[in-house]
Amino acid sequence: MRTLIILFNLLATFSLFAGIGPTGFTENKGQIHDQFRKPNPSVLYLFNGVGMNVHLTNNGFAYDTYTMEEGEGGPTVGDPAHGIDEMGRPIPGPIPTTYRFHRIDLRFVNGNPGAEILREGESEDYTNYYTDVTGEAGATFVRSYSTITYRDVWPDIDVRFNASADGFKYDVIVRPNGNLSDVRFSVEGSEIRESLKGSMVISWADGELEESIPESWVEEDWKKSLINVGYAIGRDGTFGFRTEERTEGSVLVIDPSPIIWGTYYGGAGIDVGTGTALDGSNNAYVTGHTNSAMNMATAGSFDATYNQSSDGFIVKMNEAGTRLWGTYFGGASTDIANDIASSQVGVLAVVGYTSSTSGIATPGTFQSNATDNYDGFVILFNPNGTRIWGTYYAGTGNFPNQEEIRAVSIAPDGRIAITGWSTSIAGIATPGTENPTAGHDLLAVLSGSGQRLWATYVGNAPWMGGLPSGVAFIGNDRLAVTGTTYNTSGIATNTLGRHDGTFNGGADAYLINYNALNGLRVWGTYFGGSGNDIVLDLAYAGLSRVAICGRTDSNWGIASTGAHQTSFAGGMSDGFVAVFNTSNGSRSWGSYHGTSLNDQLTSVDGTENGHIALGGIQHLHDLNSPGQSFCLDFSTGGTLYYQPNLALATTNCAVSANPHGMMVTGTTTYPIAINAPMVHQTLYGGGSSDAFLYHLHYSLVPLGATLQAPDPSPRAQLKVRSIGEHVELSLFGEAGPLPTELMIIDASGRIVLRRSWDAHLAKLIPIHDADPGTYCAIAVFTDGAISNARFVIP
Repeated sequence: MRTLIILFNLLATFSLFAGIGPTGFTENKGQIHDQFRKPNPSVLYLFNGVGMNVHLTNNGFAYDTYTMEEGEGGPTVGDPAHGIDEMGRPIPGPIPTTYRFHRIDLRFVNGNPGAEILREGESEDYTNYYTDVTGEAGATFVRSYSTITYRDVWPDIDVRFNASADGFKYDVIVRPNGNLSDVRFSVEGSEIRESLKGSMVISWADGELEESIPESWVEEDWKKSLINVGYAIGRDGTFGFRTEERTEGSVLVIDPSPIIWGTYYGGAGIDVGTGTALDGSNNAYVTGHTNSAMNMATAGSFDATYNQSSDGFIVKMNEAGTRLWGTYFGGASTDIANDIASSQVGVLAVVGYTSSTSGIATPGTFQSNATDNYDGFVILFNPNGTRIWGTYYAGTGNFPNQEEIRAVSIAPDGRIAITGWSTSIAGIATPGTENPTAGHDLLAVLSGSGQRLWATYVGNAPWMGGLPSGVAFIGNDRLAVTGTTYNTSGIATNTLGRHDGTFNGGADAYLINYNALNGLRVWGTYFGGSGNDIVLDLAYAGLSRVAICGRTDSNWGIASTGAHQTSFAGGMSDGFVAVFNTSNGSRSWGSYHGTSLNDQLTSVDGTENGHIALGGIQHLHDLNSPGQSFCLDFSTGGTLYYQPNLALATTNCAVSANPHGMMVTGTTTYPIAINAPMVHQTLYGGGSSDAFLYHLHYSLVPLGATLQAPDPSPRAQLKVRSIGEHVELSLFGEAGPLPTELMIIDASGRIVLRRSWDAHLAKLIPIHDADPGTYCAIAVFTDGAISNARFVIP
C-alpha cells in the first residue's frame, strides 16, 4: 500500500500570517457577506489572519491579502488632538497608514465539486451573530476548526487545510491508487513562475511571494531517505508537483526548510560578524572586524589589503548569495565595526571605534583627525563599496579620553544618527540640545556630507551608568534611542501615557524619543523590573511603533497581559522584547522569550509593516560562552509567527529584515557545516572564528498604496484609514446628502461599531479592543444608498 503525503507548508509566504483573536477556520452560517452587505455563501470557512484572510470554497480557496504603507510626511505635529508635552511642545501624532487589497484564487483543476468536507479541532466556544445580513434568526453557535479536510478532491487524493498559532498551511495527501499527476491548481489574480532556485514565485502588480520545497524524503518501514520533489508549473497558469524518484510502498513528505542559503565568511584568523543590513533591492551587507589576510576583500574594492592588527570589513551579497564586493577599512591599529545601516539604494553607514590614525576619516568632514587612545568613527560607503567620507567622533579632556559608537541609523533624507558613549568632558555635545553639558551616553546627527548637525548627552543626568545600544529614525523628524541605565532620574518625562516614570532597581532599560531636527527630548520612559534589564537593540517597526530587545532576570515589569510568554522561565536570563507607541512612549506589548537555560535577544529589526524580526542566543553555560542562535518574528500585536532553527553555535547574532527576506549574521567558533544550502564560502575559514550569513524565508505581504473598494453609490464615497488606535473617516467625490449612519463590521460579519453620522465630513473615531484584521466601514444614506471601504487594524 502506497500513501503519498505532500505537506505543502507555505513557510516562505502565507504561513507567516497567524491570526490574533479567533483562531482556526470559522464556519459560514450566513454571517459572512460581501462588500455590498449581501450574504456570501460561496465562502464555506474563513480564516481571519493578520495580513491575510483565507476563504475556503467548494472548488478551492482564496487569499484575500492586503498591503500597507505609511502616509507621506511622517507623524503629524501640532494637531490639538495629540496634545502637548510637559515642556509645552506639541506631541506628534501617529503616522497614518493606508492599504491596498488583493485577492488570489487557487482552484482545483478538474476537482470534485462534491468532495466530502471533514472537520477537526472544534473550538469550545462559539459566537452568535445577529446582523442585518443574518436577519432576525441570526447565525448561531458558529464555531471554528483547526483542520478542514476535503476528501477525494481528485481520486484518492485529499487536500487538508490547517490553522494554528504557526499560521495557515495546506497539505496534499495522495492515498493508495491516487496519482500525483492529477493534482493541479489554477491561480487567478496573479502570475506564477519557477525561479532559478526551483521555488515557485507568485507575482502581481504590487509585489511577489515565494514558495519553496527545499527538502523532501521517503518514509518506508520507519526509515527516511531524502528525495527531490519540485513544482510542475504549466504554461496555462496551473501548477502541481513532480518527482523523478519511485515512491511506491512509501510515504513521501515534502517539508520546507526556513533557510534559503548560508555562507561562512572568514579566513585563517579571527573573523567576527557584528551587523547586517538590507537595501531596497534585497542586497545584504555584513560588517565586522577581522585579522585574516585572505578571503575578506575583492580586487578593486576600496581597500583590498589587510592593514595589520584588526581591520573592519564589509561584504555585499545579492539575493542569490553571490558576493558582489568585499572590502577592508581602517589603518595600522585596531579598528572595530559595531553596526551598519543601509539606505534603500544601498548607501551604507558603518560605525565603531578605532585607534588608527589613518584609513578612517576624509578631509572636510566633522573631525578628520584622530585624538588619542580610542575614538569613535562613522564611515559612509556608496553601493559599489567606495568610501564617500569618514569622520572620527571624539572629545577632549579627561585624559585618556575614549569614545565608542555603538549603533547607527539613516533617515529617509540621508541624515545619519549615531549613539555611543564617551569619557570626554568637552567636544561631544552642542549648545541648545537637551543636555549639552555632562553625561556618558551620547546621541548625534550628522548631515549626508559628514558634518555634525547637533549632539547631546542622553538623559538629563551626568552619568547613565550603563551603555547605549540602539538608535532609529522615525521618519525624518523623530529619533528614538535606547540603552541601559542605573540612574534613578533624568530619564522619564511626565508625558501623558508614557510607560514607566520610575526606576525599578537593578539596571533598567531606557527609551527616549527626540526631535531629530534639534536634539530636544519629546518623551522618555524606563522599562524593566527589580532585576537587571539589559537592552541590546532597537528598531523602528513601522506603524508608529518602536521595538527594543535584550535580556532580563526580572520576575515582573516585562510582559503584558496575554503576551507570548508572561513569566520568567529561569536560568541566568530570559530574552525580552517590548514595543512602544512613538507618540507618547506607551507600551503596546511586551514579552519574555526564554527557557530554563540562559537566553537573550540580541538584535531586532522592523519590516515597516508592524512585524519585527529578532535574533537571539540560547546559552547552555554563561552568557559569554557560545550558544545556539535562533530567530523570531512577532506580529504587530505580539503574536509569535515564525521561529526558524538555525542549528549553529554562535557568540553573537544580528538580524536585518524587510517584508521579503531576513538576513542573520554573527560569529561561529565551530568548524561544522552550516545546516543550509551553501553559497560563496562553503567551508570554515580555518581560524578561531568565522563570520556567517544566513538568508531565510520571510516573505510578508509587500508594502503597497491606498485602495478604495468598489462602490455602487453615485453619491460621495467613503474613505477610511487606520491611525494608531483610531479610524479616520472622510467623504469625497460628489456633493449631496450626508450619511445618517455608520457601521464597522469585521471579516466574520460581526458589527464592531454602530453610530449616527453627524455634520462633520471627517472624523477620528476610536476603535477599542478590536483584534487586528480586515474590517469594512459602511456609510448609510437617507435614501438607503451605501458607501463602503475596507481598512485594516494592524
